[in-house]
Amino acid sequence: MRRLPIRPNLRRTLGITILLSLLLLVASPILGQEAAQEVTLERIMSHQEWLGREPQRPYWNWDSRSVLFFRAHATVDGVDPRINELYQQSLNESRARLLDPAELRDVDPARSVVDTDQRNRAYERNGDLFVRSLETGVARQLTKTSDRESRPFFLADGRLGYQRGRNAIYARDLITGLEEQLFAGASTDDPEAAEAKKRAGRDYIAREEERLVGWVSADAERQRLHAERDQAIALGSERADQPWHLGAKTEIQGMSASPNGRLALVTLANKSPDRSGTKMPTYISSSADIEVRDVRSKVGTSPQAGQRLVVLDRVSGQQLVLDLDELPTRREDPLAELRKAAKEREKARKESADPKDADSGEAVSEGKTKDDGQEASKEATEAVPATQAKKTSSKPAKPKPRDIQFSQPQWSDDGTFAVVQARSNDNKDRWIIQLDWSELLADTSQPDTRSEDAALLEDAAKPEVSKPKDTKPEPKVRVIHHQHDPAWINWSFRDLGLLPGSNQIFFLSEASGYSHLYIAAKKGDKAARQLTHGDFVVDSPQASADGSFIYFTSSELHPGRTEVYRVELASREIQQMTDLGGQNSYTLSPNAAQLLIQHSTTTVPPELFVQEVTPGGAPRQFTHTVSDEFRRYDWVEPQIVKVPSSYHDRSIYSRLYLPQTEPIGPADAQAGSGRPAVVFVHGAGYLQNSHFGWSGYFREFMFHTLLTQHGYVVLDMDYRASKGYGRDWRTAIYRQMGWPEVEDLEDGVDYLVSNHGVDRDRIGVYGGSYGGFLAFMSLFNKPDLFAAGAALRPVTDWAHYNHGYTSNILNTPELDPEAYQKSSPIEFAEGLTKPLLIATGMLDNNVFFQDSVRLVQKLIELGKEDWEIAIYPIEPHGFREPSSWLDEYRRIFKLFEREVRGVD
Repeated sequence: MRRLPIRPNLRRTLGITILLSLLLLVASPILGQEAAQEVTLERIMSHQEWLGREPQRPYWNWDSRSVLFFRAHATVDGVDPRINELYQQSLNESRARLLDPAELRDVDPARSVVDTDQRNRAYERNGDLFVRSLETGVARQLTKTSDRESRPFFLADGRLGYQRGRNAIYARDLITGLEEQLFAGASTDDPEAAEAKKRAGRDYIAREEERLVGWVSADAERQRLHAERDQAIALGSERADQPWHLGAKTEIQGMSASPNGRLALVTLANKSPDRSGTKMPTYISSSADIEVRDVRSKVGTSPQAGQRLVVLDRVSGQQLVLDLDELPTRREDPLAELRKAAKEREKARKESADPKDADSGEAVSEGKTKDDGQEASKEATEAVPATQAKKTSSKPAKPKPRDIQFSQPQWSDDGTFAVVQARSNDNKDRWIIQLDWSELLADTSQPDTRSEDAALLEDAAKPEVSKPKDTKPEPKVRVIHHQHDPAWINWSFRDLGLLPGSNQIFFLSEASGYSHLYIAAKKGDKAARQLTHGDFVVDSPQASADGSFIYFTSSELHPGRTEVYRVELASREIQQMTDLGGQNSYTLSPNAAQLLIQHSTTTVPPELFVQEVTPGGAPRQFTHTVSDEFRRYDWVEPQIVKVPSSYHDRSIYSRLYLPQTEPIGPADAQAGSGRPAVVFVHGAGYLQNSHFGWSGYFREFMFHTLLTQHGYVVLDMDYRASKGYGRDWRTAIYRQMGWPEVEDLEDGVDYLVSNHGVDRDRIGVYGGSYGGFLAFMSLFNKPDLFAAGAALRPVTDWAHYNHGYTSNILNTPELDPEAYQKSSPIEFAEGLTKPLLIATGMLDNNVFFQDSVRLVQKLIELGKEDWEIAIYPIEPHGFREPSSWLDEYRRIFKLFEREVRGVD
């Protein structure tokens, strides 16, 4: 594929900008610019309004003439990041203005839908629906109810469809205002089926009564005829359809209607028993009592029930459970060996406890529930009409299909097909499935010239065999894409869409080892075509309104740099749109004429830029929110370096902070032995921090400048498991968390010693959350690697973390206890020999305070010394109060000064 080069005019513009910046730097003393301020912990950890309150979650206004974005709320004491305020700025203005409450009522939210004629735009706000005329610009409120209306969409006939509550879909005529219920689901059994079952189960006396007394059978027949007549009348335009009875044991978890209003896809799951989560006490509250609340459950204790898809057809009155059991590899169990080992382990445990029980135990279940969660499959089989039941066979039974989850369906413009994503509950497989009803919806009948009432009554009187009820809404199933990963599917790259006009299907997949863009035709059996190729990450695809381009971001130029690109679908030509450097995200304007770009660098927080949709166009800075005070500090710009690895053939991208001046403060008693250093370990595991943009760890970025002013070299590594480097880098930690990462930290230490004059015996380590976990694993398993460490809000035992994150990497504790034992720091606490600081919030509902408490007890029992714990009674996972931040980082700094740099 041919790539367009960046236009020369942009290079000239950037060159002139850089030259002017250099001249200003040289001239700054002459211009009287203030000297750089000294960085202090007090300023770094204070309320962050002094940085400038960067624009967040920006989006275009409906008319493409202005931009809206949020900023943190400014208070007398600083800034409250928990409260966001909406600002608006026109393209021809230099400053944004805060919208008052009255103005907010006339502002569209970021998410909205536009009809095919580009005449109306609809959106949901606070549970009610609004529609704006794109011709007049006037918005009007459509609903004002106590129910929640959401997920608006336009039907092919121009009406606005939407969901009310969780179980019903309505349509509203925008001209007449008439509201029609299209679908309503109920978690109830079919009353006719229930009555038939009741009749079949009658005892002898009841059966004889009907046989002997003629009035009984005649009355039953009269009731049946009245019910049929009432149903026929209800099918008229004056009455809403009756609810669809989807089963008393089911829970409706999603519902989506086709644009033609005929079909609906309903996501069902078996009702699960209520399970309370972990109890978390609050010691400081307005009541002055100890208050207790439920927070999340722990991995494996509340497994997710499998889902199934049901099709509802308003014309035929049929509902059908889709048979997707034969999706590729769905009947294969990638965890079969682990299940076998778990069963044998459970049998041995019972045998050792009581030999009589050894042969009576079932396979180990995850979280004390039925193994594999196969209840959904059983329920689905029961719901399929008897005509679809498979014949019995003497062949061995097929393995049970694994439980799966479904995403929200996306429908073609004409409603003839829908595309839905499914993933297995074990997160080893992902399927993109097309459900095609084009044959069912093909209209070959002659027009009906009868009056409506006559047609209803005549059709109701016809024999049962001639009713359209016999036509089952069974689609043709086509698997567009199947992705299997023996570790886990990266659900971050699940973007899926239909191209306007052509309804071709585009999506992201990591199947090649990196996230790339694919496209598939709406018909036929050809495999999806990969549009981008290479060892880089593609993300955030967005189709242009006319369907001729797909825009996206890519790290093709460098793993730590993202630029905006687009592919012209007619030629498959990739065009680079921006050349800003750093990190860039974008939003395409509604008129498809401009890009709104959120741009940042390592030393400058995000600002907004606007650029015409021309490859290599000149971007214009749109916001200027960074404060003058922030700019006065001489922040150390981190270098992005490649640390060689001793364990694999790829380098480890890292941020390197080097001292720019002589150390300040007390003299370094060991200055002649080499520099002191600190290794910072980012959190989340799957996160990229060694990039050219502004870091989410902005306090740590500033703290690292302070460390360099005291003579430290700082290294911040994107160890294996980090984001941005492809599938193999991400999954290197599967079933062995804390081991590949620490190997990479070892290589980081070697790099510092070999390349930057660092004393191997004077290196500290610190990090929060996953970074705190790795600080533990380093200190416990490699006691000579670091001189001291600080673990903030740390995981100590993965069996106590959440299900969604942990089960991907370590499976579940009952199934794979070896992985948990190998990966949990509490198992290795015996290895601690160096000074350790533990800092944690008591209201942390992510990594529980209990994690640190259990490790503290373990350290006490082991008789360990030179460790301390700092607790913060009112803090959650991410601290909120500046006083807490300051106390925590004072302790970290003192630890490094005392144990690493050797300064009292």
